[in-house]
Amino acid sequence: MALRGHNIAAAPTEPTVRFLIATCGPCMLAVPSDWIRGILTREEAGSAQVVTSAGTTYPLTSLTDRLRLSSRADSSDTRLILYGNGTCARAFTVDEVIELIDVDRRDLRPLPAHFKGAERTRLSGFLFYGSAMALIVNPLWLLETTGRMDTFQSRTTLQLDETRGTLQDPALV
Repeated sequence: MALRGHNIAAAPTEPTVRFLIATCGPCMLAVPSDWIRGILTREEAGSAQVVTSAGTTYPLTSLTDRLRLSSRADSSDTRLILYGNGTCARAFTVDEVIELIDVDRRDLRPLPAHFKGAERTRLSGFLFYGSAMALIVNPLWLLETTGRMDTFQSRTTLQLDETRGTLQDPALV
């Protein structure tokens, strides 16, 4: 009972955010699901570099290559994620799709402060998935054109500063 005899209302629960958990090489990624338009197998998508589904054309890109990660060879687990927001659409290959999950907003974590370079453009934070950590991919970065992002990435290549154990942008050193 609260003041004046009113019952204390339960605290409103935080809204959840839905993510598709997928693997790319050694990394577990969390892709915001709002703009996911479909998930296809390699066989369903065909071998072309452009996928057409429900009247929308999706240029195909390897997410593993864009993130510059080592990739597994295509397997029966390889999937294509069709992603778009009405004005831009892309398809991405991932090594494996794990699960679609709802995460309480309070469980989303920002990138640590020592991440100051191009990774802030690609990633918007992280979340814990079981005993693993999944990196949250920035949905706006996902829809950028490959050439434009590759140019950006080549200008912001990070190097390991072994004395501090951190990544540094050579242009700032």
